[in-house]
Amino acid sequence: MGVAVRTFRRYVAKHRAGKLKLLEDGSIDRYSALRAPDDETAELVRLYRQVYPSWNVRHFYEAYRDRHNGRRSWWWVRKCLKGEATGTQSLANGKQSSPVQQPTDCEDLAPVQTEREGVLLHQLGSCRAWIPGIDWHLTVTFDDATRRVYSGFFAERRTIWTAFFGIRETVERYGLFERLALGVTCSRYWEDPGPSGVARRHHGQFHRAMNDLGIEVSPRPPAVLARAARLLGTLAGRLPQELSYRNIERIEEANRFLKRYWPRFNNAFPSRSTGPPAFVAPSPRMLRRLDDVFRIKERSQSEQTT
Repeated sequence: MGVAVRTFRRYVAKHRAGKLKLLEDGSIDRYSALRAPDDETAELVRLYRQVYPSWNVRHFYEAYRDRHNGRRSWWWVRKCLKGEATGTQSLANGKQSSPVQQPTDCEDLAPVQTEREGVLLHQLGSCRAWIPGIDWHLTVTFDDATRRVYSGFFAERRTIWTAFFGIRETVERYGLFERLALGVTCSRYWEDPGPSGVARRHHGQFHRAMNDLGIEVSPRPPAVLARAARLLGTLAGRLPQELSYRNIERIEEANRFLKRYWPRFNNAFPSRSTGPPAFVAPSPRMLRRLDDVFRIKERSQSEQTT
């Protein structure tokens, strides 16, 4: 009955004294009128097992509400699927454990999370098999305060042009922001073979472009990196399932899907911003200069000699 022994004894005493009428009206044997039919529960379990077998429960619940017009609550779905999730999936919070290694050295570097959208942005890349057997580079640009993804796309390899494209897409859609958190190891991806075949690094080119836009580039402390890595872990637990569900195998199809997916992904998580956005709309003159800003600028031979 789910009660303590002393409580049960009090029930027995009240029943013998004729003061407990609960057991006499038969309501204890009747089911609630709001209880879901057994067929609905069985259909939910079948849908999860056959159509969404590798999805974590919270991700499945979003598909259940959006694609299958589900009306039940999150807690009901969670209770019905208890024991169905496998692997690294957790029914405690509906999340999938992140495959990204979390930094641990955060003793003195624990900056407070930004509270306004557009103050601090991250740009991270992740190379993995987003579809079975093929590795793509995912470049995402997102906000530290709201976790909103402003730009995200797949590429065959990560270069300076993927970094430029993510920043330019964000500036054109939302405006200029204040700071960009940059990892110390990202410069090794920003290189390409020059005319002589020797790899040229473009780390300085990226800083020059950000300086032209008036955007401050700051190193990413471990605590900030941990917050950013959690979003990559969420994407790693959702995007492969979304691509597999739609039978997407080409990178062009995947990028077209991402353009429709990001608004839905951003709406799935509540915004944490507490103040007005800090984005500043670029002037028409600045928009005309974007082609000149986001390009490789090299000094001529005469300038190098002088």
